[in-house]
Amino acid sequence: METSVCRSTALSEAEIWAICSRHFDARAPRPAIGRGVGPASAVFAEQLWFDADGNPYPEHANIIGWHDDPGKPRSELKHFWMDKAQRIAAKFSYKPRVQA
Repeated sequence: METSVCRSTALSEAEIWAICSRHFDARAPRPAIGRGVGPASAVFAEQLWFDADGNPYPEHANIIGWHDDPGKPRSELKHFWMDKAQRIAAKFSYKPRVQA
């Protein structure tokens, strides 16, 4: 399992939303209304890490290292993943998309 993220520290708000428009909005039923912003340390604290693959854009990365036991049902693993995701999300803040 992988979770797609954008390493946005070196990007302006306009650059971030241009990436979103090109790579998310074009495939989603509705455009994104905001984004979560948080430290990489929140991911590392959950014993997960990043694969900075740069695909489909240079700042793209995947959060990897999610426990995936093929002997356990997906429904059981989902609770494990949700617990980690909620602890990570608690360290993130929401930034609404400001329309220009």
